[in-house]
Amino acid sequence: MSACGGVAQPGRDRSVVGTLTRPHVDDVTEMSELLRVAEVPAARNISRTKTRYVVARPVHPFRPVVPAVLLLALVTTPACVVPPPLELDQPDAGPNAPPIITGANDSAGNPLRPPGTVTVNRADLGGRLSFRLYDVDTDDTLYVRLYVDYDLTAPLPARSDCFAPPPADATQERTASDCELAILCNPGDVGLPHRLEADVSDRPLAQPTANHRDVEAPGLQSTWTWDLECIDQSL
Repeated sequence: MSACGGVAQPGRDRSVVGTLTRPHVDDVTEMSELLRVAEVPAARNISRTKTRYVVARPVHPFRPVVPAVLLLALVTTPACVVPPPLELDQPDAGPNAPPIITGANDSAGNPLRPPGTVTVNRADLGGRLSFRLYDVDTDDTLYVRLYVDYDLTAPLPARSDCFAPPPADATQERTASDCELAILCNPGDVGLPHRLEADVSDRPLAQPTANHRDVEAPGLQSTWTWDLECIDQSL
């Protein structure tokens, strides 16, 4: 029998009389043995041919029973149906996917793509970073967080952040345009090399989070990384 309830096939077909010789005891059905025991002594003079037909005759009516039993088993055996896994967090039960950054610009409209350098003037308090985002899950709010010189051995929180709410027209593209630039650079950062990382996630930060980057389950995120140059020039 198989794992899904299949029926084993019969081992041999006993319905065919191959010769007129007396069959081996293993080849005679149980009913045939009963008939053989019931024979009276006087019947021992019956020819071997007649004895063979008396033995074989009870087997013939069972020939159509085997296919019928197999057909009944196939019809009544339930099929093994394995449902596909569903992402219950999504309204449409589709696969969850991380949001991604497709583009970024500074306040002057200059495109910023990795690998590259983002220059921040501490004196420009109105400077902003704008991010173009893409997410297949249109009901999610997207969160952008900016980290400077992030180190897992001594993790610090994001220095700047912004977000993009779910779009009204259910488009998969949206913009987060209010990430402050000036606060990315402290006074001691001027003139030194730095690393800037931008995380975009579809969930807020988990509370508490020791590394300041873990997000609430089942949130996903992706990251862009640039070199960061801090300057301090009066406008």
